[in-house]
Amino acid sequence: MAIKVIKVKINGRCVNKCSFCQFHSDPHLLEVKDIAYLFGMIGNLQFKTIYINGGEPTIHPRFKDICCYLKEQFKGRYHLDLGTNLIPLAWSKGRYIGMRELVLETFDRISVGCDDEHRNIHLLERFAPEIVDKGIKLFVNVMPDYCSEETKQRILAVKDKYDIKVKFSELHHYYQQLPKINDVSKPCQYRTKELLIDCNGDAFFCFDQEMDSPLFNLFTVTEKELQFYLNEYDPKPYRFCECCVRYCPEPSMTAKNIKKLQRFLSIGIGKTKKSLKESDAKQAV
Repeated sequence: MAIKVIKVKINGRCVNKCSFCQFHSDPHLLEVKDIAYLFGMIGNLQFKTIYINGGEPTIHPRFKDICCYLKEQFKGRYHLDLGTNLIPLAWSKGRYIGMRELVLETFDRISVGCDDEHRNIHLLERFAPEIVDKGIKLFVNVMPDYCSEETKQRILAVKDKYDIKVKFSELHHYYQQLPKINDVSKPCQYRTKELLIDCNGDAFFCFDQEMDSPLFNLFTVTEKELQFYLNEYDPKPYRFCECCVRYCPEPSMTAKNIKKLQRFLSIGIGKTKKSLKESDAKQAV
């Protein structure tokens, strides 16, 4: 079991009401103390990325405090990722003064949903150069069914100009509307790569499992129960797996061993080549 990403949904409200998303008006909030409690409970778990999203996380009343906490506790130790539609970063009144600058100081990657439902292509065009200039990775997710050809071409123009990553994805929460494309005979190999904590404390493995029952709640789970979920629990396939384009069956032990052998051989060949080059260089001298 290898959790790579801790995804923290700090709020459930948004400035948009995209038809493919259900996170518009959930009043729950995770505060700095809740996030600190989460990472205190996690203990020595090895992971790589902390991903902050919502709703629209930047409208959280104490989003600046959360940024300061993340900078102080995790900057340089983990990869910090923000999921945002960029819209509040264009605001310049009240608590939004200086927010864009703080975001650029805090996060290593900014992930943006952009299409006609998000109504933010003009902000992607406006902020992409500033984000990239700061050395921050910029990732754009596009729902093609909700994106006009004009918007698509504008997104691709930003991609080409600033060399950012753009993904066209059919994934959304209403999986009952999606066609079944997978024969789920084995669990997905990515089934425990992400631990998602919702703004009410409910916890899930995999973004799309949110439509099923939560594994536990952050505020009621015991430390012993949490360690079981983090280190031993192996979930069965989720209902969404039949529709998910990311579904990838877990390879058999034979396939895993072949990969390990190939990796071992490639490392050994690389070391042999290096030794031969060093030997040739000494002889030449």
